[in-house]
Amino acid sequence: MALIQARAYWNEVIVLDDGTRIPPHGEIDTFVAVRKANAWRVAALNIHNQMPPFDTKPGEPLAVPYPPK
Repeated sequence: MALIQARAYWNEVIVLDDGTRIPPHGEIDTFVAVRKANAWRVAALNIHNQMPPFDTKPGEPLAVPYPPK
């Protein structure tokens, strides 16, 4: 089993085909992968969207969200 985390950030407004505008945002994806039959397979995926304002400065990695205490 493996736990994989990937981060992405879009710093420009994205316009979808229907004209919907999506503001700059970030995303942290967490995958759980299992090895079966000599291949890695994704068993679970969780996406944490992060909308501005961010707690980090430009260029710094986005923080992994944790549940509030």
